[in-house]
Amino acid sequence: MGIFNNKNSKLSKENIYSFGLQPGKTCKSAGICKDICYGLKGNYRFPSHLIKYNNNLILTKKNNFVDLCINDIVRRKIKYIRWHDTGDIYNQSYLNKIETIAIHTQKYNCFHYAYTKMVNLKYRPIDNFKIIFSFGGKYDNKININRPHSKIFYSLEDMRKKKYIDCSKSDKKAIKNIRIGLLYH
Repeated sequence: MGIFNNKNSKLSKENIYSFGLQPGKTCKSAGICKDICYGLKGNYRFPSHLIKYNNNLILTKKNNFVDLCINDIVRRKIKYIRWHDTGDIYNQSYLNKIETIAIHTQKYNCFHYAYTKMVNLKYRPIDNFKIIFSFGGKYDNKININRPHSKIFYSLEDMRKKKYIDCSKSDKKAIKNIRIGLLYH
């Protein structure tokens, strides 16, 4: 067992590992998304998941978090990491740690990405780290639609009409595109 897991059914099909935090508790910019958050439903509500997400949150605040993550990536030869299959980047200090991990694992060909509603933070341009701003938060008006962003759609027809790429079944498509569409389920 390591810091990152590959138990998310969608992500594991593409050999993408993830790191999750408690939804709600870390989602400081959440808006309407709270009403449809899959992280607040189903398997994510099992006690084992809640304990894991809480332990992950505690871990992010430790001084050795960056080193533990880098060691796990190198030891397990992880190539793709999605930060937050649940939860979100909760402050600048935590973002800085994620960016440091990405920088230090670039030489191991590890690509990092994160969906986030935290548009007010200062993001550094890092070749192996992609930020995807998600609509549905408090600061949607600050999202630049010429940069990677995602929207939730209730139909594939509407998604296609608005020229978004369906990434509902493949997160690797999200890594390569700017207009990311996700179907509500």
